[in-house]
Amino acid sequence: MSDAVSASTDSISSSDRSPATAISTFVDVSVFFTACPAATMVTSCPSPEADSTAVGPRGRGACATPPPSSSRLSTVHTPAQVQPVRNSGSIVTVPNPRRCTWSTVPVSDLVHLPGATFDVVVDVSTATPGIVHWGEPLGADPDLDALVAALGRPTVAGALGSVAPVVVVPLHAEGFAGRPGLAGRRGGGRDWSPRFLPTGHRISDGVLTVDAVDDVAGLAIVTEISVGDVLGVRATLTNVADRRYSLDALTLSLPLPEAADELLRFEGRWAREFHPIRTSWNDGALVSEHLRGRTSHERPPLLFAGGRGFGEWTGEVHGVHLAWSGNHTMLAERLADGRRYVQAGELLHPGEVVLEPGESYTTPLVLGVYSADGLTPATWGFHRAARQSPAHP
Repeated sequence: MSDAVSASTDSISSSDRSPATAISTFVDVSVFFTACPAATMVTSCPSPEADSTAVGPRGRGACATPPPSSSRLSTVHTPAQVQPVRNSGSIVTVPNPRRCTWSTVPVSDLVHLPGATFDVVVDVSTATPGIVHWGEPLGADPDLDALVAALGRPTVAGALGSVAPVVVVPLHAEGFAGRPGLAGRRGGGRDWSPRFLPTGHRISDGVLTVDAVDDVAGLAIVTEISVGDVLGVRATLTNVADRRYSLDALTLSLPLPEAADELLRFEGRWAREFHPIRTSWNDGALVSEHLRGRTSHERPPLLFAGGRGFGEWTGEVHGVHLAWSGNHTMLAERLADGRRYVQAGELLHPGEVVLEPGESYTTPLVLGVYSADGLTPATWGFHRAARQSPAHP
């Protein structure tokens, strides 16, 4: 389990915070950078133990004073055993994010993760990472900024100033209009709406790990994303406060294209397993929950989404599976603005998970596959991943 890294936040309560200004979803990202005042430019962080510098086209520099609230915070951890994240010729190294986290170099917050048959692009600047592309391979050196600009989403009259992102763990505090991925509270109903701030990310052994923390709510979250034959996502929530935290739900979300207006699910019973059910998905949400305590034929935690009429060898298909054999929940929702996502996780009973100070909860693994040529190539990803498992005979 990765250790979450804390970072200072403002002193207002988590329930009173305004929605974040960052826009990063399957269809949008907005990144803003503010240069340090000339008087505050230094060649390294104030103390030797911080030893943080920014390296890029503008040279070396770090900000010795806190930036304005509109500035973007960007930290990329690059210890010796971890490969650096490189975008637009810039590298930022911040071993101590608490001491010096403001980069004066405009480093991209987008991370490209190439897979065996599809690519994933992740925005690491949001409260929890958001997947902005999950589909066709983009090549060895894609123009990620152009990709996001092409998928940009404007705000509309009568709505919030920014569109709340569909991220791995969408949050109520971000103004997300769908089902939040995190539900819980402390005694007296406190800390029920945390707002995480990212403190750093790193790539090791092909796994992107993103750390975020809410010092006010006393919670830290670590998200891990890997791409190979399948897209794998899991998250770990840690109680870093001195009071217990009751966790009601921690579910993970994957975005789907707006054109995916048909769902394929499965039901069944003994001797009639995996009976397919196709559902038109024009609007609203579809929820499938299982409370038998173990995997059964009635509601396997698996669904596929695609354009109407997708078949075994035709149509673009995204598949999502929860690798879990206990109680589970799966939600497929189309928001009012047309965005679609799937959310999956363990279905917890009230009081089933209570985190004492220092304790953590890790979600089951959520797996995703993609194919531009129908269901059969999409399922190959699940089969190959299962064969590579150490538990496979």
